[in-house]
Amino acid sequence: MDPLNLGWIEEVIGAQRVGSSREKLITEVTTDSRQVDKGHLFFALQGENFDGRRFIDQAFEQGASAAVVTVSAGDHERSWGGPVLLVDDSTAALARLASAYRDTLPAKVIGITGSVGKTTTKDMLFTALEGLREVVKAPRSYNNEIGVPLTLLSASRSSEIVIVEIGTNAPGEIETLSAIARPDVTVHTSIGFSHLQGLNSLAEVAKEKASMLRHLRPGGTAFFNGDDIRCRAMAASLREFSPDKTVYTVGFQDDCDWYGLPTTSVTAEPGSRAVMRLQRGLELSLSTPGIHNLRTALMAYAIAMECGVPAAKVVENISRFRATPGRLNVVRTASQTILDDCYNANPTSMRAALETFTVFASDKKRVAVLGSMLELGEDSASYHRAIGRLAVRYGVSALVTVGEDAQWIAREALRLGFEPSQVKVYKTAEEARFSPLLHCEEGTAVLVKGSRGVGLELVVSDLCQRTSATEPVLSVA
Repeated sequence: MDPLNLGWIEEVIGAQRVGSSREKLITEVTTDSRQVDKGHLFFALQGENFDGRRFIDQAFEQGASAAVVTVSAGDHERSWGGPVLLVDDSTAALARLASAYRDTLPAKVIGITGSVGKTTTKDMLFTALEGLREVVKAPRSYNNEIGVPLTLLSASRSSEIVIVEIGTNAPGEIETLSAIARPDVTVHTSIGFSHLQGLNSLAEVAKEKASMLRHLRPGGTAFFNGDDIRCRAMAASLREFSPDKTVYTVGFQDDCDWYGLPTTSVTAEPGSRAVMRLQRGLELSLSTPGIHNLRTALMAYAIAMECGVPAAKVVENISRFRATPGRLNVVRTASQTILDDCYNANPTSMRAALETFTVFASDKKRVAVLGSMLELGEDSASYHRAIGRLAVRYGVSALVTVGEDAQWIAREALRLGFEPSQVKVYKTAEEARFSPLLHCEEGTAVLVKGSRGVGLELVVSDLCQRTSATEPVLSVA
């Protein structure tokens, strides 16, 4: 972040200052008191499960230059450890600050949304541009009302590109976050069954994702997954009603503006790579399994071309991409191959994982550890049964389910002919880690996939420790 005058921040967020030093310079914004250092502005955020006000004294002890606090009775008379900016809502104030700061940035802001693939697209695009442009990206899955502002505030005037990930759990969230980011480039990775507890239907999901386009800057560029029928419809609509925007579809269909032709897939064999032929006679290879990840690579390539970097160098950069833990990361141990996709799950990504698992380990015994898909609303059981049918269709050898809703996966598999000895049902990851189905014969492939709240990283960690991973395993952030 470029240094900011505390007085300017006070005006931008509409605060009342308690304490002197209006001219202090702020060098960084943080919401985590453990990360506070000299020159930092600490936002004492409050929520259902946290209260940043408890850590204000600690923040000042660690050198914070000032703190932003949601006003409470007596705050104006209270003795603080340093300058305090009192506001109506500290989270809203963080958004106002980020919005104002965004206007000072000369960088191209790229906003990424979608039901699946946001984080991988962000990470792969960052890899594609590495060493070619000064790029800032959202750390981890910083895609909410806290993460998006912090991503923008981490950029500086020397940044050329800022990659922002924009997510949602309820109607209106993407609209709000996009109004803060005001992207020059938008990316829609997919429209699928996610967050249905808050969004109710696929039509509402599509409407929510489309709201980002209202804040695409004049003359901006929009990229859409051309293999997704709803994304294609969105692209057609934008072309028709916003002629000042440049619209690209990206996918495997030859009528896409940017298209690629997959030729080989990643398998469980060490050194295996997926290959895709691109326009301009180039080939792109990837060590990460999954046809959808080749599409993500194609999207990253297309966006990088929009940023004006050399095609050959982008292809070289993407070839070095390695999936982060929990996102179809391949871990080879002395006796097993683990496909770690435990970071999150919805019906769309669960289907993709099972399809990938079939191709990846076609000649091996395949054990699937599948956790509940959360936030699916009243039709959750139906969505889980559908995954059970897919597990049978794709020839999974054994099935371990984890979580209350995941039991419907097991029930459906049993209904369709799985033997009871092939299926184990557990309430928690702690119980599942001891499943006899995970004490597999040598050469077995294991897929681990479920929503973040199920905590299946515990199963992955246990499998790796038990069988001594032959490749380094990073802890899941």
